[in-house]
Amino acid sequence: MRILCTGDLHLGRKRRRLNPDMLITGDTKILDNIVHTAKEEQVDCLFILGDLFDSDDISSNIKEICLDKFSQLKETHIYIFPGNHDLGINLNSPQITFFNESMARKISDDITVYAYDHKKGLDLADWNEDKKSGFNIICGHLAVRELQLDKQRNAGISVSTHDIAHWKADLVLLGHDHNTRFLKQGNKILATYVGAPYNIYENELVARGVVICEIDKGQVNLRFRRLECPPEFKVKAAHMRTAEEINTRYGPVTVGEYTWKLIGSHVVNNFSM
Repeated sequence: MRILCTGDLHLGRKRRRLNPDMLITGDTKILDNIVHTAKEEQVDCLFILGDLFDSDDISSNIKEICLDKFSQLKETHIYIFPGNHDLGINLNSPQITFFNESMARKISDDITVYAYDHKKGLDLADWNEDKKSGFNIICGHLAVRELQLDKQRNAGISVSTHDIAHWKADLVLLGHDHNTRFLKQGNKILATYVGAPYNIYENELVARGVVICEIDKGQVNLRFRRLECPPEFKVKAAHMRTAEEINTRYGPVTVGEYTWKLIGSHVVNNFSM
């Protein structure tokens, strides 16, 4: 099973100095990049870990473009998890499964995906009973408290690093943090923030892209693949960060025996975990 994991596309987001036509062109190119990558990687599934759209009040034009691009992935099923920006969004397509509540879906005979409900969290009673067999993935769009650097942006549902470790899932895939990070206990990967697929700033401090997840006989391999931001989306940062700010925002975060580590500097193209 091969899965392309992405999130936080924020399609339809208004940006200063970009007119509506330029925004649509940029959003279309972003979707084209993801579809092209999915085809090239020959993925079985596409996971979108929240905030596909920037708001519930999105134009029908953007939705139609999105459906048209996804329809090009004829052999790929798409699973969409809600984010804090697009909780009420739905796309009408038999190719798409929405996880609008705490629910589970088998994506193969031995792989089950569980949604961390954005409003209610995870039903731990059912989870503890179900997780005894097969390969189990928990997906959600939420903040990890030890990584919260911007309290306003990270408002909403949150969990701790220890919460994630105690779930004892085979893999946890997360959206909300726009940088790709993984959580390790020693050499074991417990969770991954898949990150946003592109970096809009001209002075890129970190690379962004998608995560390719391969699951075979209970073993998982995660690979980061960089994507380039469409030129018309590039903007200048409001201010240059100091070395201390860079270290605080992008450096490793250790929580007891667990460590969150950022994937991707400006020189990284691929990274295998």
